[in-house]
Amino acid sequence: VDVPDHGGVYVAWRASHLIFMALAALCAFAFQVWWEQGGFARWTMATVAAVAGLVALPTVLIDIYNAQDVANRADGPGFKWTVILTPQEVAGLDWIKQNTPPASRVQNEPFSRNRDAYYVTAFGERRMSGGLPTGLIPLKKYEDVSARIRKMYQAESAVEVHEQALGLCVDYMLVGPPERAAYPELSLLLENSPHLFAPAFRNGILDVYAVTGSWDDQRCTH
Repeated sequence: VDVPDHGGVYVAWRASHLIFMALAALCAFAFQVWWEQGGFARWTMATVAAVAGLVALPTVLIDIYNAQDVANRADGPGFKWTVILTPQEVAGLDWIKQNTPPASRVQNEPFSRNRDAYYVTAFGERRMSGGLPTGLIPLKKYEDVSARIRKMYQAESAVEVHEQALGLCVDYMLVGPPERAAYPELSLLLENSPHLFAPAFRNGILDVYAVTGSWDDQRCTH
């Protein structure tokens, strides 16, 4: 058993998590029985549990530290160890959450943001038409749709961008610093075509454009 496109590691990794959860109840029952026997069995059980706890302690401390660490700003393997959101991005994501229909799709460009693009779904609480997940699922179909999204951001005319946005059922296009750096001509295309991309939100860092006609396109179910 394997998850395609992931190097044969994730099934064993997640299966071990499930085994840990299953063994927790069984070990607790075993400890209870040994404790009730008293005498030598009780002290043997206590010693084994103490040794196991000491062996596990370094890993526990490392995990506790890593879960709280926001000082590591370096690049991880395809993602940032710490995702930094500016106040303007937080404001934009909050606007998306408060002012776009719950069924809408808000899209950014996956490759320019790499694996950090999930903050639209995490903080904006809206779906995307595609993106690059961090793992645990087959990647190819996500890479394929992300390539279509990149082609949309690379388009040289607003009409072409709009046609591809409708084909992807994108309701809102998001343009932030990564998109501007990767596609410097895009903002001007969108700004010069408000009949196709209505400015919905902008604060100098994060811009959101409503894609005209997306809600009426029969190809797109919401």
